[in-house]
Amino acid sequence: TTPSAYIIPFNHQGHPPPEEQPEQSPDEDSPSE
Repeated sequence: TTPSAYIIPFNHQGHPPPEEQPEQSPDEDSPSE
């Protein structure tokens, strides 16, 4: 069960990739303007 628990946290970080973060950056810039 230890390896399974380790995969859960790893998968969580894999869900929200860095490509989705930059996409939200410009979206937030729109309302800022």
